[in-house]
Amino acid sequence: MSGLSLPPEVIVASPVKTLLLFIGCFAFSTAALLIRATPDNRAWLWLGGVFFGLGCLIAVWMLIRPMSLVLDGEGFTLKGGMVRRENRIPWRDIESFFVYRGPRGVQMIGFRYRPNRRPNPRIAAVVQAIVGGADGALPKGWPLNPQAMVDKLNAYRERALAAAPASLRAT
Repeated sequence: MSGLSLPPEVIVASPVKTLLLFIGCFAFSTAALLIRATPDNRAWLWLGGVFFGLGCLIAVWMLIRPMSLVLDGEGFTLKGGMVRRENRIPWRDIESFFVYRGPRGVQMIGFRYRPNRRPNPRIAAVVQAIVGGADGALPKGWPLNPQAMVDKLNAYRERALAAAPASLRAT
């Protein structure tokens, strides 16, 4: 069995989490419209209303076109949601997935590229500075918690690499 014949797996973003995002944005944009405006707060209310109103539109779009992560024997592909172009990353280029703490303690899924496999070292250096040691990160909103997603991604990656022909494994 080759890694290329490993059965694909599709992980779709949680519609419940996306709906909660919509409800939160709707509540804040509605509050911005209902609060009585004064000359001191008018600009802030408009800014908040527009910001959270855009959040509502994005959440609706993500309910219509949910984000998905497609795992197969060659790598993983992020598509749907706000992703305009599918981004495919081969397993042989990834060292590992891990959970990191983002701003304000939010847990995110990060990954590191293997040495000399970074697609753009300059951008990777900027991402590492922002993301805290990760070369890249996956967006939030998956049905599993970050640690469970990391475990799933690392296990799938290991199975795919073990089943892949030697010519497709990391060098």
